[in-house]
Amino acid sequence: MISYKKINEIIKEYKNENKNEKNYNNHPYPYPYPYPYIGVRVIGKEYDNYDSEIGDIVPCSYNWSDGEQTEERLDGTSCISIDAQLPNSDYKGYLGNRIWIIGGYEMDKGQDEGEMIIKDAVIIKILYV
Repeated sequence: MISYKKINEIIKEYKNENKNEKNYNNHPYPYPYPYPYIGVRVIGKEYDNYDSEIGDIVPCSYNWSDGEQTEERLDGTSCISIDAQLPNSDYKGYLGNRIWIIGGYEMDKGQDEGEMIIKDAVIIKILYV
């Protein structure tokens, strides 16, 4: 499991690494690519055989209902906004061993706290935890 605390650390590190990059349309955070929306996507073990590279388009996420995955796809990829204020907890988090930092030009708010859905999301960084 990748805890909220670890995700917060990754977000902070990402922002620090890119603090001298050019801002996109005066957005409050700098981006190394021209994406106004940046998020963190934890990749579960069920995707261990999924080869991913920087620049890949990320598949759309599935909709969930009452804790169960449905067959319905969202209009983009679910992720945690880099602006999210997650509880600094070691006991809550997401199952997975890999993290994608993803970006895109359009987004909608997700249902969970700190969640957003990025349309046509692109992988801009891959981390192995």
